[in-house]
Amino acid sequence: MKITYSLDDNDYLTFQLFTASNSPSVKRRRMLSRSIPAAAYLFFAVLFFYRGDLTMLFAFLLLAVVWFFFYPIHDRNLYRRQYQKFIAENMNNKFGRKATLTFEKDRVKAKDEVSESAIDIAEIESITETEALFLLKLKTNQSFILPKNKIDNWEQLPAFFTTLEAERGIPFVDRMDWQWR
Repeated sequence: MKITYSLDDNDYLTFQLFTASNSPSVKRRRMLSRSIPAAAYLFFAVLFFYRGDLTMLFAFLLLAVVWFFFYPIHDRNLYRRQYQKFIAENMNNKFGRKATLTFEKDRVKAKDEVSESAIDIAEIESITETEALFLLKLKTNQSFILPKNKIDNWEQLPAFFTTLEAERGIPFVDRMDWQWR
């Protein structure tokens, strides 16, 4: 099977956000940046409760609640902006270049305007499908990003990847419900 496509900034952004949402260290960092300030505000609310200062008690309780429930919106947008900036600075020379992946019996050939490589098919760790992309993750932690909207007849790919899963044991993961949160 031969797949021809090109990538744009939105494809790279979706890939970066998907990868971040599955990273244990990013999940932990995001949880801590949400929980620690909210806990600190609650601590101060308790202090003011024992001092009998109800105005400050309610102010810090309100801060804790607002932080805990609204900070994730800010955090989500902050990550998005940081990745957009990174992509604009470091990946802009890769936009719009035609690339081809050719699946052969025992290997995958990857070719673009500047390079060509062959990868043993056993080096594919997993294939993930999201609403917008197919991601072929290699055992070296590199990935091929395959944007559905830029591949002719992409509807045939899930069946092909399911066959690869059955024949080669390469997991084909359905993450169609994934969203950046």
